[in-house]
Amino acid sequence: MYKLLKKLKRALRRKIRGDYSQRLKGDESGRSYFWIGLITLFAIIFSSFLFPVAQVFIPPSTPKVGEYAPEDIITPVQFTVYKSDEELAVDIEEALAQVPAVLHYDQKVVDSLFTSLDRLLFMVDSLKQKIRRSRRIADKLRLFYPHISKTALVKMAASEIPGEIRGILLSNLSDRFFVGILPPGDTIPSQFKRVAIKKNGREYHFGVDQVLDREEAGETLRDDIEGTVLSDSTDTQFLYDIGGTFLMPNLRYSILETERRQELARESVGREKIVFEAGRRLVAKNQQITKTHVEWLTALAEYRSDRGLEMGAWQYLLPILARVAFVAFIFISLLISFYYLRGRDEFCFSRVFPLLLVLLLTLVAVYFISEQWELPSYLFPVAGGIILVVILYDVLAAILTTIAGALLLGVLFNFNFEIAFLATVSGVVATYSMYQVQKRSDFYRCALYLALALVAATYVLESLKFAAGDLILRQCGFAIANALISTVIAMALLPLFESLFSFTTDVTLLELSDMNHPLLKRLALEAPGTYQHSLVVGNLAEAAAKEIGADSLLARVGAYYHDIGKSDISEYFIENQFGLKSKHDELTPTMSALVIGSHIKKGRELAEEFDLPDQITDFIEQHHGTSIMTFFYNKAKNLSDNGDVSEAEFRYPGPRPHSRETAIVMIADTVEAASRTLEDPKPARIRGLVRRLIGEKYRSGELSQSNLTLADLQKIEDAFVKLLIGMFHSRIDYPAREEESSA
Repeated sequence: MYKLLKKLKRALRRKIRGDYSQRLKGDESGRSYFWIGLITLFAIIFSSFLFPVAQVFIPPSTPKVGEYAPEDIITPVQFTVYKSDEELAVDIEEALAQVPAVLHYDQKVVDSLFTSLDRLLFMVDSLKQKIRRSRRIADKLRLFYPHISKTALVKMAASEIPGEIRGILLSNLSDRFFVGILPPGDTIPSQFKRVAIKKNGREYHFGVDQVLDREEAGETLRDDIEGTVLSDSTDTQFLYDIGGTFLMPNLRYSILETERRQELARESVGREKIVFEAGRRLVAKNQQITKTHVEWLTALAEYRSDRGLEMGAWQYLLPILARVAFVAFIFISLLISFYYLRGRDEFCFSRVFPLLLVLLLTLVAVYFISEQWELPSYLFPVAGGIILVVILYDVLAAILTTIAGALLLGVLFNFNFEIAFLATVSGVVATYSMYQVQKRSDFYRCALYLALALVAATYVLESLKFAAGDLILRQCGFAIANALISTVIAMALLPLFESLFSFTTDVTLLELSDMNHPLLKRLALEAPGTYQHSLVVGNLAEAAAKEIGADSLLARVGAYYHDIGKSDISEYFIENQFGLKSKHDELTPTMSALVIGSHIKKGRELAEEFDLPDQITDFIEQHHGTSIMTFFYNKAKNLSDNGDVSEAEFRYPGPRPHSRETAIVMIADTVEAASRTLEDPKPARIRGLVRRLIGEKYRSGELSQSNLTLADLQKIEDAFVKLLIGMFHSRIDYPAREEESSA
């Protein structure tokens, strides 16, 4: 399962990466308008029919729970309120509890036992007239009743009160067989409280505890006989020994008959709860609406939905089409706003799909909370989705999603202002508490702000409904739980969205800026010169990005990783040679160009291996653009007889920078490398060098797709110059120790 999910993730990332690459190249097909339209259509249909369609037949003016009816609500038609599944299950359980376990009473067994007992008593009387010795009588009786002990038979033969003995045995055995005796292995299931014993064509009902098995019947027989006193004061133990042998099971538990009665009991439970006649008043004017009233009104709406076609197709379809139209308007308005406010480059499947997915997941969560678990609206985790949007996109996208989400919930809940208001409060507070995330602990701050805002909104709404104090406290508790749950949901889903949809958030960038990252540690060990170069480029890029309002954190982190491809072949780059003989002296210029250019490909492979975000991979691929490796190109021309050398063999593979941040790193990379060659780094020389290099990049067209303006380039120049002057500042020439000692 894990491998399957991993493959699915890779496939989705390849699809998004391909869409992202096409968008960078300016390919209209990269925007995937067809797929955007398809997913939007699915979102509209799914949202419209996620909640019960019957709700559209409830007039929007219908009061909610806790509100007061402005006028009498009269039912226009006869309809039935049906029991819910839970209520029906309870009624069925109660009906089954009244069903007794069915037992069959075998009268033949009882008659046979009493006949055998009478025969024993008769034989005792007959033998006593012929034989005087009790032991000889017992021996005779043992031939016919071997299961009775000889001691008991001797005492019975010696007794002078046979009539009394007969009466005691018959009375006690009759008591045991009045209900009957179960076989040892035949038990009555524990769910039954009563039994129905079918005896001689009639049925008798007893409690389950009155039905005994042979062992239990023997114990009660012993107790009853021990409490009996014979007139001749003889020990009564022999009576138990004799009577116990006649305790034979005569009951049989009928599983089939019992199950048949249970099935009849189930079928006897009706689904109808109450039937309202046409013209009956459901709610009186100024009466407070309860959950029962809402249940009745919902049942009326369901009746209208079920019988809608009888009222006419148009009258039936109009409310449903109205809901679909409202939902479609909200989704389309969101996408149009996203298209124009964020720019056409951002309007692609890889950016639209996650936005719609957040909305749909929010609606699904609301559906389960409201429809399945029947919890209050104060638990709707709207803020969780908005937190994701503001981190993955920006404040503008979060505000647009907040408005769309609030309108959607308002429409789907029959134009409920309260739900729309709570969704708006949740979204706005979540947006402005998470628009700048520097560390994971910022989520706790968001949870606190959300809790305070939702508690305040809940208190106001419940106070306007004149709710009781304990109800207000309970609803405020739900609001606090909502704030915590929403924050936890956002924290849990954020890494998943980042990984699946190639988002690069500030949280991810801060984690990547850690110098203990395996790639940066590897670069520091295998290419220390490149590592120091990357740090300086990062500082230059961050300063320039701040000056022009670009993403300074992205620029700095991108600079850290832009040359990671050099770690495998570090000795071929001058910053890692440390005065040793250059390996390029033994290579042709063409081969050197291939080696130098290969660090782009190797860097991309390392980025994929370590699952770096696409935006960081862009710095690796674009930091040289398609510029020429001038040194090797000129060397090749000098070695050529006619100077005819193809520039294509000495160009980096590209592409050119497609964002301001990657363009800044390209310029910073060039400036930092060139600044090392300055022998006398005076401010004027530094500015001249920076201006010349920026001008070369601009004139060569390498910055043509980066959206940098001339004003931006001037600010970048000033930022670079200021930082480089600080790096190359002159130091005070301190006196030597000898001079200090001689002074």
